[in-house]
Amino acid sequence: MENTINEIGASVSSPINIWPIGMMVPFSGNAETAAELNQQGWYLCNGVKLKRNQYPRLFDVLGHSCGGEGDEFSVPDMRGTFLRGVDVEYGQEGTERDPGARWRMKHNSFAEIGNKVLSRQNEEIRKHQHVTAKGSQFVRVEKIGMTIFPLVFSRFQKAREGKAIFTTETGNSEMRPVNVSVNYIIFAGLPASSV
Repeated sequence: MENTINEIGASVSSPINIWPIGMMVPFSGNAETAAELNQQGWYLCNGVKLKRNQYPRLFDVLGHSCGGEGDEFSVPDMRGTFLRGVDVEYGQEGTERDPGARWRMKHNSFAEIGNKVLSRQNEEIRKHQHVTAKGSQFVRVEKIGMTIFPLVFSRFQKAREGKAIFTTETGNSEMRPVNVSVNYIIFAGLPASSV
């Protein structure tokens, strides 16, 4: 049993050899705490630029897909975004779980690059329509005041022959699931100069 604990302790104290370069993970610390991990090879996913000659293995993974040029490249900028599994495997057809995949954009611009790792999609709402057909018995109601109960309404309008009624705009600034914010960090490995 002692050997097993020692082996586990060894892998926990030196996991740098088992993490793949380019791995991103959610981190529950703030940006300042994340910066303290730089010396262990972790960087906040905020688009920061790194030097290619210092992190050649990370550059092999990312290239300039997230920005930068020449000897500088950027890590992914994950601020305010969700991750989504890429819907393609080894250049083959995907599962069509990402129906807009072919219009995905470069990570740091609006240039379309298609279904590639680290590509980005803008927010979107699935195509749909709300309409009350002409001649129906439904009414459009505009709310002018509200207490807990009763609701106060005015301007009841019945759909008339030849005139459809559209719903009033509702909602907020984005469509989103319940979520918890975290910082994403990426494993860059130790700089080439310190290895």
